[in-house]
Amino acid sequence: MLLPYCVERPVKRAPVCTYALMAINVVVFLAMTIHANIILSNQKADYTDKSSVSAQIINDARATSNNISNSVTDSTSPDSTSPNGVANDVMADPEQQALREMQDDPTMRAAVHRGELEDKVEAGRASQEEVLQLQSIVWRAQHADDAFTFDPHPTAYKWLAYWVGAPGLLGFFMSMFVHGGLEHIAGNMLFLWLFGRALEDVLGPLIYTLAYLVCGIAAVLLYHITTQAIMPHATMVPFVGASGAIAGLQGLFAPRFYRTPVRVFYTTYMGFVAIGLVGGVFGALVAGFIGSEGYFIGGLIAIAGIVFWGEETLWGEFTSTAAWVLGGFFVWNDVFPVMIEMYMGRSVDGVAHWAHIGGFLCGVAYAFLVGLTGEAKTEFLTEDARASLEKNHGTSALEYAQDLLKHKPGDPTALRLIAEALDTKGKGLHSDGMAHSEKAADAWEAAILAFEKAGDRDGAAGAYNQALAKHNSFIMPPKIQF
Repeated sequence: MLLPYCVERPVKRAPVCTYALMAINVVVFLAMTIHANIILSNQKADYTDKSSVSAQIINDARATSNNISNSVTDSTSPDSTSPNGVANDVMADPEQQALREMQDDPTMRAAVHRGELEDKVEAGRASQEEVLQLQSIVWRAQHADDAFTFDPHPTAYKWLAYWVGAPGLLGFFMSMFVHGGLEHIAGNMLFLWLFGRALEDVLGPLIYTLAYLVCGIAAVLLYHITTQAIMPHATMVPFVGASGAIAGLQGLFAPRFYRTPVRVFYTTYMGFVAIGLVGGVFGALVAGFIGSEGYFIGGLIAIAGIVFWGEETLWGEFTSTAAWVLGGFFVWNDVFPVMIEMYMGRSVDGVAHWAHIGGFLCGVAYAFLVGLTGEAKTEFLTEDARASLEKNHGTSALEYAQDLLKHKPGDPTALRLIAEALDTKGKGLHSDGMAHSEKAADAWEAAILAFEKAGDRDGAAGAYNQALAKHNSFIMPPKIQF
């Protein structure tokens, strides 16, 4: 298991929009959780034991199914009855008798009806109502013994999810804020927090929020197109999750902060087995009190345990650049699975990988279109020059600063770094024969003029004071003194 958990890039201001987006996702999830538990509590109030709950599940299935009874009625038409009204074919044919018994057995009727719905859904012939009905039956069966659940009830998906086979504007946008369970929202919010803060810092709140929405729209559109083209039988499977929009933010982050260090937590094979075993034991204990959600909590307990007691043998961490981490995750988690999906013609894990790809590629394209890669180069060259100056490496600092000036001609920061690098080099001659001190004075003058031209009087004053500290005789020409 690989899990990024830290981005080594400090932000200069509070990421208000990132927290707001996280809050919207969490509020929607909590509302759906409340809705699901109201249904669960009503189910418990009416049916106090498991057999009664099962009976309700069966009755729900019976209430909407007449397929079996219709087939029996058709086979016992008036032409096939005896004078006293008894169906001769049914009495004589064991198969017809079995159908009659099946009709009278609610358990069998429910099982057959569920099987019919499953066949319809798998073949892509089910309507939205039939899909929701099947999912509701499955949901009730899964949570028959649960006291609490974080799994949304399928009826919420009718309006809040996006349906390729029955598209709606509300579902189109709300699907970017809807999640299918606790694990789903926990993973998405971690990635939104990790990569959203730095993006908001450089893009600004408005552009950042628009980027989230645009990438989410691109994700839904590509999912719609590929589902119709590759998996037409899945057009009535509800699509939910902020994953596409957050994948778009990752696509933005990768080229903009391509060199930024990202820390990744990993577990070894034995660590993965330990999480499964310990999580299963603790999960079973907790599940006895709150239901199936206890297994998720058990997994968290297992992870916490190996973090404290299994370092190096069961887990570890490594640091790599954002480009490698996000690029690797994209290829492994999305590109490979869709290649398998294209070959098999169906989803391999129930994850909307095409939505992730649509969001990620939209983010990458946006980064290149608006010049975020150029901003990244500027930022990293500036960082390299300053790091060299801190180590008193004047030559390397000068090279980085000159590269920065080539990338951004007339940039006052680049000119200031060149002046600082020349002063750091100290005594000696420049390549053109001038003394470093003379070249530095010229660079300081150029930097001050550039700051003044850019309207940054504070920057100009700071550069002037720094020049005076290095060169006692430094005097600006009267025409630019202020």
